[in-house]
Amino acid sequence: MTPWLAFILLFAIGLAMVLRGRGVRSRRGLSQGRTLDLEGRNLYSAKHGLAGRPDRVFDDGGMPIPEEWNSSS
Repeated sequence: MTPWLAFILLFAIGLAMVLRGRGVRSRRGLSQGRTLDLEGRNLYSAKHGLAGRPDRVFDDGGMPIPEEWNSSS
């Protein structure tokens, strides 16, 4: 196998994986925003008396938004 053929094959596989991942996220109702943090940030609200660690914090036009993933339907 020539190096160019291997490169093209790996590129096509990677592109297919990225596109499939976007489709899965969309079907599950997850946002497409840029991920800022995954399960590493504790958030607190003194106003609402809430504290917790969201599964994901994403950027929605300059505003960080916490997102919680649920496995049940």
